[in-house]
Amino acid sequence: MTDCNLPYDAFLRAVKQNADTDHVFLLGAGASISSGVKSADDCIWEWKKDIFISQNPNLSNQYKEYKSDAVKASIQKWIDNEGCYPPLNDPEEYSKYALLANPIEPVRRKFFENICRDKEPYIGYKLLCLFAQVGMVRSVFTTNLDGLTVKAAYQTGITPIEVTLESSDRIFRPSSKNELLCVALH
Repeated sequence: MTDCNLPYDAFLRAVKQNADTDHVFLLGAGASISSGVKSADDCIWEWKKDIFISQNPNLSNQYKEYKSDAVKASIQKWIDNEGCYPPLNDPEEYSKYALLANPIEPVRRKFFENICRDKEPYIGYKLLCLFAQVGMVRSVFTTNLDGLTVKAAYQTGITPIEVTLESSDRIFRPSSKNELLCVALH
């Protein structure tokens, strides 16, 4: 197995040697943090805070800043004492708290729209699209809900071909030069 943790200069040499090869990228949690989108951990703590405050409204001013370690510890202690919430670092914490904090699907969707609103693709997305311009990248698969790959493609003059659950048949569409297949895995 090849070590994929390369120093920057080795990565550049590898890219140069494979300039004539189509590449596929898989983007997941964390790819959009540099663009200002909340991390999964930040979402979890915001949901925990919202649940806590909805059950303890008189403490809302004291618990506004959910990123402080003291506030997190206090909220987690309350959650643990309630006995009906996922424990800290549970593998299902993200999905369970997303549902607990926003049980109505359109409201949950609105939460994600709000955290992605007005975000601009940072340099990684732009570089990805520059690679697409020269034919090195043809497809990007992502678990993210932010649409930053599509936005970066438009900004770079690449035509994004969006594939979602509603348009899954597009994945079989032959790609053309100057197009980027953007597959949303959610």
